[in-house]
Amino acid sequence: MRLEAACDRARALGIGVAISSPCFEIWLLWHYEDWARWSDARSLLDRLKSRHGFTGKNLPRSFPYADYQHAVRRAERCGPAEPVHAPPNPHSTICVLASGLVRDLDRGRDQGLDRGRGPGRDPGPG
Repeated sequence: MRLEAACDRARALGIGVAISSPCFEIWLLWHYEDWARWSDARSLLDRLKSRHGFTGKNLPRSFPYADYQHAVRRAERCGPAEPVHAPPNPHSTICVLASGLVRDLDRGRDQGLDRGRGPGRDPGPG
């Protein structure tokens, strides 16, 4: 299915879509540095390998997961786009997804829920 058709179908079903251009690796790179110029998938992966310790598509053990806020800000600086056709390059709406997931996780903690201990789950030991 083409991107435009997939976005239309998702929108009709009330499903949000997270798209990165040129590829998901732009979201990973934004955890480390600003990147606001056109690039292709190969050059982004090469940069992640040479500067940030990636091997293939594997994240390094030192990947800065906790720095997602920096990645969100960097993604937002590239501007919002409604993914009707191919989004601008570089671009990612993964920042919206990540922010929403963290917000929901924080809300769950505020309600006394923890990972794996939601309603209907066996809390297990301690």
